[in-house]
Amino acid sequence: MTSAQPRKIAVVTGGTAGVGRATVREFARSGYDVAVLARGQAGLDAAVREVRSAGGRGLGIPTDVADYAAGRGSRQSRGNAQNSAEGNHKPQQRPAGAGTV
Repeated sequence: MTSAQPRKIAVVTGGTAGVGRATVREFARSGYDVAVLARGQAGLDAAVREVRSAGGRGLGIPTDVADYAAGRGSRQSRGNAQNSAEGNHKPQQRPAGAGTV
């Protein structure tokens, strides 16, 4: 039995335009799965399509990283997406004593 190589994952904020979008493209071309965080749904959808076209998995998360409350929601969404992919639908809990970013 051969062990599978771990997947390379990148998270790009502001990944729907300009330097952020170019960064998403480069990660995708380099074989990364890419989570894209930005405000506009249309741009997120387009960036995720580009990642998938390059053969990777893409995840678009609508959020404003300048808004602390919205960022907390993004972390919860990311946790739920990961749990759903693993078949575990319970929200992720932070370890005791873990701080917030």
